[in-house]
Amino acid sequence: CSHPRLLNPATGLVFVVLPSACTQNSRYFRYNTMALIMRSLGLEQKYYKLTPKLSLWVFQRSPSSSSSVRAPGLIQYDPARRRFKLPREFPRKLCRNGSTRNNFAIILRD
Repeated sequence: CSHPRLLNPATGLVFVVLPSACTQNSRYFRYNTMALIMRSLGLEQKYYKLTPKLSLWVFQRSPSSSSSVRAPGLIQYDPARRRFKLPREFPRKLCRNGSTRNNFAIILRD
């Protein structure tokens, strides 16, 4: 049985696990990119761990975002387009150059 706190939409948690090669050796992704993306979605980082094979994050819904789903700057659903409206776009942007880097990226766009 899951812990009730994990199922509470107001204080729920998001777990993200990615291969460390994606996060440590990418042309388009850095640790702070993940933090910016998740913060724009109304989540704040509670835990981060980097192992030789994995990057692990735990995010929790921000107290300011749990009070109102319609708060400005948060993700909203547009029923007319049947899509989510993002508060900010995150295009693929070059962070580090080099021929040995991989092309991993997380892209959010409207």
